[in-house]
Amino acid sequence: MASEWLRPLTLARLARIAAGTLGLTLLLGLALNGSTGAQSQTPLVRLTASAGNDVRPAWSPDGASIAFQSNRSGLYQIWTVGVNGSGERRISQDEADDRHPSWSPDGRSIVFDSGNDLKREIWIMDLNGRGRRQVTDLGAFSTFPAWSPDGQKIAFFVYRDGVMDLWMVNADATTPRALTSQLSDQRENGCTFACHAAAWSADSRTLAFGSGDRRTVWTLLLSAGTPVAAVTGREISHFPWFLPDGRLAYVEEHVAATEAWVDVWAIPQSGNAPRELLIQKVRIQGPFEMSPDGNRLLFHSPRAGNFDIYLADLTAPGSREAMQAAPASRSVEEDQLLTVRSVSSEATGQSLLPDGVLVAAQILLYATAVFGVAFAAVRTARFYRARGRR
Repeated sequence: MASEWLRPLTLARLARIAAGTLGLTLLLGLALNGSTGAQSQTPLVRLTASAGNDVRPAWSPDGASIAFQSNRSGLYQIWTVGVNGSGERRISQDEADDRHPSWSPDGRSIVFDSGNDLKREIWIMDLNGRGRRQVTDLGAFSTFPAWSPDGQKIAFFVYRDGVMDLWMVNADATTPRALTSQLSDQRENGCTFACHAAAWSADSRTLAFGSGDRRTVWTLLLSAGTPVAAVTGREISHFPWFLPDGRLAYVEEHVAATEAWVDVWAIPQSGNAPRELLIQKVRIQGPFEMSPDGNRLLFHSPRAGNFDIYLADLTAPGSREAMQAAPASRSVEEDQLLTVRSVSSEATGQSLLPDGVLVAAQILLYATAVFGVAFAAVRTARFYRARGRR
């Protein structure tokens, strides 16, 4: 799909592309390094270790199990695993490419999106893999469902005709409707790939979600119907979730000349209280999934080569220091080429990234490793001009 935002390469634009190239390279190149043998000395626990890629973990309501997607058998399928890494179980059975699981509040069902690179719909199945039923039939790219805590509603994102919006449907598959209008438009250089599910407040009245500019976090009180900007800033701010105390947490990404990191902040839903820094200079890009009790974080990482699911216990001594630790010594070229391999293998079957972005990332990383930032910027810009973005 041709993109309309591609403009001639001026020197100023090339400089901006070069700066962005360096930042993206640093973020993509910070693959965590480590081994399962070191886990007894750290509060980070590796929960999965398959030959494929295990990503997008989601907590069960009781905090005892984790759902995730894995392509270890070919297509991405939904799996579950115990919080201690035991009892891995495959839920879906190769009926289609299934991704982005979210639990029902009673823990008996899982909602997910299923389809291919051109069309995806929202589905529900029982925890035993039976009772698979379609929830939406929009003929579009519907992804990242999130079940409301009251069990009545499912929020999800829809990409169609170059525009991405947040939608909602009743859990009984009735009354699908858009909640936003042109949340992100590719003609305005907006990111039209939903990178993470929207987050529900505990009372199921408010949704929080990222924006196409990746610097705004919105909240939407359903009864009001109009999104409100909760976070606006110069840094990349996204992946919001509600904390047990009702505050809104989000991830803020930073890119400097020689390093990249993320901070996790919390803000109140109302009032003028200042934001609070929860975790500082984490070397894990996110997204994070916080446990129902607020004490543990889930994330996926390619620290062992392929993507696996990891758990960080925030109550354990040294947990924040472990997440802040810089990658172990390894050349920049090795980090970049490892990341290319990890991103490539994650695309087995169907790509997790929008059309063209995966290839652009590979071009960017490889060109930077071999020829430097300026050359990589030119090659990536030429790729986008020729191929376009979705």
